[in-house]
Amino acid sequence: MNTLHNTNDNAAGLAAQLQLLEYAIRRSITVREDQEDAAGIEHIEAARGLGVSVDAAASKGDLLAAVQTLLRATQSKPSR
Repeated sequence: MNTLHNTNDNAAGLAAQLQLLEYAIRRSITVREDQEDAAGIEHIEAARGLGVSVDAAASKGDLLAAVQTLLRATQSKPSR
């Protein structure tokens, strides 16, 4: 069966998309104070599309933290 292989491919694809979104959010934060600014709707919609549950009024810092958390969870390998 290819189920495990497909799952790994899907996780890798999700991780790559999350990394791109993380980079885009980081680029929108030019100084530390920008973290408190409202996140851009394009970043919020992209995050929601990747499975991140986030409020429409989320700050850039909060959105970045949520994306990074899901990215780390996606990249972690289950121990057996």
